[in-house]
Amino acid sequence: MKPKMLVEEEELLRILRVRFAGIISSGVHAPDGLGCALEVWSQAEGKPWTDNPTELDVPDLRPLNDAIWSSDTLRTEWMVRVMLSVIPVWRSPSRTAFVMRLALATVREVLPPALDAVGLSSAAEVCRQASTLDAARAAARAAEAAARTARAAARDAAGAAAGDAALIHACRIWIAAATDTTRR
Repeated sequence: MKPKMLVEEEELLRILRVRFAGIISSGVHAPDGLGCALEVWSQAEGKPWTDNPTELDVPDLRPLNDAIWSSDTLRTEWMVRVMLSVIPVWRSPSRTAFVMRLALATVREVLPPALDAVGLSSAAEVCRQASTLDAARAAARAAEAAARTARAAARDAAGAAAGDAALIHACRIWIAAATDTTRR
């Protein structure tokens, strides 16, 4: 059963267009015409201005929102999709299943390309093979330890286009985890 939307897509897009010139920005803002995903959501729900996920009863989308996107337009396109897919599931009994799917998919799909890019293929393969949350936790810890030694190389290897691809992939994982959860 699909959770009921508390903010309909049309209303979110209207608020985004009228109040925020159609753009979701990174960072925290005063109520001055700029807004991150959570600030936009707070206004669409008619709540006081905030980007605090606890106050809004939403997942913490700030790291994804504030990542280095090549443009605010691309950030907006994907953050709107994520908000409309994920927030209703977050507020439903399917929340735990969503979080488990999200964690497992992130370890299996997001970490390996980053690890491969810095020559940590064995750690990447451990992540790809994770099939349970316990295995995903262990793989993520191993990947983190391996990545610590290659942090400088990872920074040098990151480019804007590769960053957008990784961010879009992360958005797709959030959406898929929410969608898979609502089908049950």
